[in-house]
Order: sequence, then structure tokens, then C-alpha cells
Amino acid sequence: MSSRVIQNDPQSLIKQLQQDLKLPENLPYITKDDLTEGSNAFLNAIGSLILFYSKPNEPLPSAEELRRIGRESYETLVDYFQGEKLQCTFEDFIIQDTSHTIPVRLYKQNASNTPLIIYAHGGGWTRGNLKTHDVLCRKLSNETGLSVLAVDYRLAPEHPYPAALDDMEAIYNWALKKFPALILAGDSAGGNLVTSLTMKLRDLNLPQPEALILLYPSLDLRIPTSNNNPYDDGYFLTRFNINKLIIDYLQDNLMEAATSPLISPILETNLKDFPKVIMVSAECDPLQEEAEKFAKLLQASANKVEYLIVPKVIHAFMQFFGLYPEANEAIKWIAQKINSTLSSDRIF
Repeated sequence: MSSRVIQNDPQSLIKQLQQDLKLPENLPYITKDDLTEGSNAFLNAIGSLILFYSKPNEPLPSAEELRRIGRESYETLVDYFQGEKLQCTFEDFIIQDTSHTIPVRLYKQNASNTPLIIYAHGGGWTRGNLKTHDVLCRKLSNETGLSVLAVDYRLAPEHPYPAALDDMEAIYNWALKKFPALILAGDSAGGNLVTSLTMKLRDLNLPQPEALILLYPSLDLRIPTSNNNPYDDGYFLTRFNINKLIIDYLQDNLMEAATSPLISPILETNLKDFPKVIMVSAECDPLQEEAEKFAKLLQASANKVEYLIVPKVIHAFMQFFGLYPEANEAIKWIAQKINSTLSSDRIF
């Protein structure tokens, strides 16, 4: 599918999606009073895709088919609602690790002797790629004036933990030799990876990133025994799906989520001398509580934390600029905090 018109009326965009999917006309448009217009549109888009892929008269799809559907529907959502693809010079290439190659995309800026942002995409460790986060990385690069290296790390369940973390570490070590300093960034599962990587680098006594940019990160991978979060169901990312993604990602390492900070960074008891953290959360997101808790833990250990919670939006909103003016504002906020950090903390 080709990219869609951006910043249109959200309900019109949903009707266009439904027409393209050849769904019945006059489907009900459901709204929640506690969400933005963009969030309501996004929930209706999810419902449209569920209706499109449901086959009530056919056998239940296999795990492989469900995985394909999940990845394909994710790309469809991005294709429709990612917004304008801003001009940005980029280059695709691969970096050789010990046993495999890792595809990356470098968004280039003219500024020299400045840090590189290494970006780990979200998608529950099981989906997402260079395409799904292309517009987000373009905007991050353009707004900050810094080059961004997007990493297409290996996905679960084909490549369970610690494959994705190992790939991010390999890219970090590669970039250390080529750039004066590094910033780590990631959304959702990617936020988990870059936070865990920062802790691992410290434990190995390796150079730390200048800062972390975390967008609605997943920081607690323990499977809860009870659900008491008001946003655990009905707001796109559900607790049921979170648990399923965690199981697919960790597999034989699932029990370690209760003890290992490399899996659940919220468990880290020594957060002293952590890099500055710039964090954005969505209010109506089951991950918001753990993100805010982690921010407070960092602050209690005398770390610098900039924390923004965006009201009435749901998880992953910063990928869908066509629906969310809030996403553009959040990118500008991040850029301001990053540039302020670089000018005050270090001269490049």
C-alpha cells in the first residue's frame, strides 16, 4: 500500500482504510470520552483490521500465520497513519556481527563532531523494522539536528532473548569507533533494550551513552498475578497482549524476568551515575505506571530526568503523526531537551 494523505479528518481516514480493506459500509465509529480524537480513530483502525483478518468459518490460524498477520497489520497501520515523510538523507547498509548481519539505516545530518542517536524500534520484540519507524526517525533526526542510526535487530520468537539485546550491543560497539559520543533511544520494547544495554555497559565498565531517550518504555517484564491498571484493557495495548509478547520474547528465560535487571530494568537497585534520561509516556497506556516509577527511582539516585506524560493518548502514539499533533509536539520537546543537554553538559 502507498502512504496515505496526512493530517486529514481522522474519521475520514478510517473510512478510507475500511474501503481499501473492502469492509462493510456504515460500520459504527466507537469513541471513548477520555481519549483524543486521534486515539479514538486509532482504536477504530485496530477494530477494522481485526474485522478484516477474522475468518469465523475457517480453522484457527497457526502460530506462524498469527505472527504474519500481526506484522502485516502493524505495517498497514503505519502506512496509513505515519504522516508526512520529511526529507532526510539516509543510507541503508549492514553491519557484520560474529555470526550474522544486522541491517541499519543511517539518517544523516550535516553537523560534524556531534553524537549519534542509535534507535531501537518498538513492536513487542516480535515485529517492527526500519520501515515502521522511518517517519519517527526522520523527525527525530531533523528536529535534533543529529544523525540517527535505526537498527533492524533480530525479532522473537524466531530469535528469543538475548538476541535483540546482543544486536544492540554489537551496533553500539561498532558506533563507538566512528562517532565522538552516542545517545541511545527507543520506544516500547526498544526502550527496554536500550535501558538494559546501558546497564550492561556499566557492568562491563564500557563507555556510557550521553543520554537515553525513552518513549513509553517497557521496563517491567514480570508477569503480574493480578490486573488493577485501568488501562490494561480496551486501549490498544492490553495486559493480555503484553504478557503474550513477553513470553514470546523471553521463552526459556521467562523466570529471569523476576530477578534480572537486564530483562526488567525496574529491578535495578543501583542507579547511581546513570545517563540523563528524557522520557515520554502516554497517559492511557498500561506501561505508564512502570515508566513513571522508573523515572522516580532515577531521580531518587540523583540522576537527571526529564519526564513528559501526554494526556489522553495511547501507547505507540508517536508513530502516527497523521493522527496525533501531540506526537509532533513531543518530538520538539525531546529535541529541546537533547540540545539543552548537549550544550550544557558537554561541548562537541
